[in-house]
Amino acid sequence: MPVDLHTSQYCWIMKPYDSRTLYRQYNILISVDTMTREEININEWVNPNSPKYNKTLADAVFHYTPRAAANERFEICIATPEMKDVAWKFGHNSQIMLDGTFGVCTRKLLLFITVGIDDKGRGVPLAFMLFSAPSGNKQTSSGYDSGILACLLCKRAALESDFIRSDTIYFR
Repeated sequence: MPVDLHTSQYCWIMKPYDSRTLYRQYNILISVDTMTREEININEWVNPNSPKYNKTLADAVFHYTPRAAANERFEICIATPEMKDVAWKFGHNSQIMLDGTFGVCTRKLLLFITVGIDDKGRGVPLAFMLFSAPSGNKQTSSGYDSGILACLLCKRAALESDFIRSDTIYFR
């Protein structure tokens, strides 16, 4: 494949199944085993005794609960050092928002992004909260409620201080 595709004399046609092949090749390149459940991959990345240990990711994880039994939830919350700095700048004593995304993969996982507003009025991610729907849920979007969100937000607040006022978390 030439370096500059704009000046290439060739044209490539991608078929619908090609993107799957490209994603699979990319995942192999970055050591993501797509045939293994997400929880197992993440557990390998944050476990210091694993050969797949990823120190950067492990340092950014501020809450992690593996799903050990059918009645438990898989939970992982991530905030990079940059997100922590931005949280103090744009989230402290300000309003934050939650952006919920359902169907981030083929499993019943929910992703909520804690977002602050910067000086230009744009959303800035402050933390990522990924968790599984409870066992028995047929629809992924019905797997969250204010209880799980309040619990994960308190985990984020605990990262910043030893004192948490749970009466300051409001849901509409």
